[in-house]
Amino acid sequence: MVPVQPALIGVPVFLAVFSLFVALASRGRVNPLLEAFARGRVASDGGRRESFFVRLWNLRGESSLGLEGAVLAGAAAGTAVFFLVAALLDPLFAAPLAVGGFLLGPRALNAFLYRQRIKAFRNTVEFGLDTLLTALHIGLPMERALREASAHSPEPIRTEFLRVAEEISKGVPEPEAFRNMAARVPCVEAEELCEAVELYVKVGGPRALELLRQVLTNLRDGVSMRYQVHQHTRGAKTSAVMVTLIPVGYMAFMLAFAPDLFGPLLTTQAGRVSLFVAVLVFFAGLGLVLNILRSIEEF
Repeated sequence: MVPVQPALIGVPVFLAVFSLFVALASRGRVNPLLEAFARGRVASDGGRRESFFVRLWNLRGESSLGLEGAVLAGAAAGTAVFFLVAALLDPLFAAPLAVGGFLLGPRALNAFLYRQRIKAFRNTVEFGLDTLLTALHIGLPMERALREASAHSPEPIRTEFLRVAEEISKGVPEPEAFRNMAARVPCVEAEELCEAVELYVKVGGPRALELLRQVLTNLRDGVSMRYQVHQHTRGAKTSAVMVTLIPVGYMAFMLAFAPDLFGPLLTTQAGRVSLFVAVLVFFAGLGLVLNILRSIEEF
């Protein structure tokens, strides 16, 4: 195997880190020219046409990652995969895997940011509902109450309540506007709020406000129960993280104090294949651990 020059290693590492940084920094931002162009295409096609990458990366309206950020994230993932595989195996074999990293990396990042948005919504929905209920109690209509609640609520409650208020101001029925919000943020709290608003519109009057107050009480009980579950499972999650980091810490320790032991892994074909398989197994185990932790977080 031809030894890799440090400069050749530094360039792809810099490009990968820089691209990922710009992708994360630009998430949620949209180029107004591209947005206007996309609206024109949708209007001319009757709302049925979307670009290949928008469908592949699932860049819908609720996505926190814009098209530019997704492209940069794909470039970072593809560069990182190419560098890793080229260093362990062969550059020719690394090229198709780098293309796969470019195509699949933004979708994974977008799914992660989407789950984080749902988690943030669930953590802040109690405060937003409390403010909304207060505004309705003093006699404000639903649209103005939503705007008042959004003005004093953190993200993403602020954005979601504003979107619901805008839909209501344009003539969308209140239950349908809240159903759209529940579709953008699929969680138990959004579904319960949607059902409560439907009953609020049908019943009306003080009984409807009492119904919303009861929904708020139920949501608070659910938040308290999830907090207790997280407290009981904190030790297990910490143990899972520690077990996951043990191989990384061991590799760093041995590379610092006994680097010669890892020479065969990089200088022989069998060693490079073994290292590549070990990296794949490690990331598969890491994905399994993250899936378990995510299932606990989504309780």
